[in-house]
Amino acid sequence: MIAVLALMLFYRPRYVHSAAVPQNSTDRLALIDFKQAITGDPREFFNSWNNSVDYCNWNGVTCSKTHLGRVRELNLAGQSLEGRISPSLGNLTLLKILDLASNSLSGQLPDLNRLRKLQILVLKFNNLQGLAPNALKNCSSLKLLNIGGNMLAGSIPPELGFLYNLSALNLASNSFTGVIPSSLGNITQLEYLFLYNNQLEGNIPTELGQSAKLFQLNLGENRLSGSIPTTLLNHSSLAVLDVNTNFLLMELPSTIGNTLPRLYGLGLNNNMFQRQIPASLGNSSNLSIILLTSNNFTGQVPSSLGNLSLLQRLELSDNQLQGAIP
Repeated sequence: MIAVLALMLFYRPRYVHSAAVPQNSTDRLALIDFKQAITGDPREFFNSWNNSVDYCNWNGVTCSKTHLGRVRELNLAGQSLEGRISPSLGNLTLLKILDLASNSLSGQLPDLNRLRKLQILVLKFNNLQGLAPNALKNCSSLKLLNIGGNMLAGSIPPELGFLYNLSALNLASNSFTGVIPSSLGNITQLEYLFLYNNQLEGNIPTELGQSAKLFQLNLGENRLSGSIPTTLLNHSSLAVLDVNTNFLLMELPSTIGNTLPRLYGLGLNNNMFQRQIPASLGNSSNLSIILLTSNNFTGQVPSSLGNLSLLQRLELSDNQLQGAIP
């Protein structure tokens, strides 16, 4: 699999404490309810969450500087917390960042629809099993949603397509089934889409090509069939296209190296691609990784691949190719 580019999806929390500020009963009660739903705290992270400490100085809590007493960030990543996510978090209506990554939280993601200011939601690497279709429908300010590495099953909610301001969406390494919702193509600001390592099937939606800023698309390790839509193969901003380990069957267009001018990584391995490898790939001067193993490619290995000065990985085995690798 093509290595995922370093990006905001791997957001690192900052534990910043605010000075004493006026109390807000709603925000304080929401935090207390959240704590009560936690059944395991092996690192005693919540020791500071008591009446003798201003809640704006509780571990992982950061309050707003402009709206005194209102919680702006909640960062509890990597604390080995067990339990469920309390729906009371939906009452923190000025919350902008919620990071609960790398814990052992289980159950269903509750309704957070009142968090209209929320911009970053990171729940990766937990044990969440459910995602209600409308849990995030009104979180229209979200720019980053990372719930990869959980146990989420069922269909990907089409309602995620209402999150128009998303620039990064990571649903990878779950157990999602069904098709990729075409509504994801409505997220016109989307730059990073990771759906790899699920059980998705059906065709790749043509609508994904509507996201004009799409930079990295990883759909590998699913059960997708059909072909790669022309809208993606002609996508001038796409730098990484990884669809490895699916059931895709098609002939690559002869112009692919010209229509994907920014392409850095191409992962087509473990599919059923056939016929010749287009010589135009040698025109895609940014190509660094080309993974084409275990397909049905035939003919000569294009000598033009030798023109790729940035090429670091070229994997062509388990095909029916002739000639030497340039």
